[in-house]
Amino acid sequence: MASDQTFFIVRKLGALNSRVPSSLQNEIVELEERLDFMDREYSKPGEPDVNNGSLRDDPFVEPDSRNKLVREILPQKLAKYSM
Repeated sequence: MASDQTFFIVRKLGALNSRVPSSLQNEIVELEERLDFMDREYSKPGEPDVNNGSLRDDPFVEPDSRNKLVREILPQKLAKYSM
C-alpha cells in the first residue's frame, strides 16, 4: 500500500464515529443537568440570597462548582463536540 497511492484504502468506521459524538453529547447533557440543579438550589425560597447571574462566592465547592463547570469543563467538551 505504501508504494502506490491508488491502493491506499482505509475503513470509514462509521458506527464507531457515530458513537463518539453521542457519548460526548451525553456527558454535556449531564453537566447541563448539574448546572440546572445548582441554579434551582440557589433559587429555593428561604435560602440565603445568592445571585444566580454571578459565579462569585459560589457556595458549591470544587469539583462541583458552577464556576469550574462553566469556565473549564464545558468549554472543552463543547469545543470537541462542535468539531
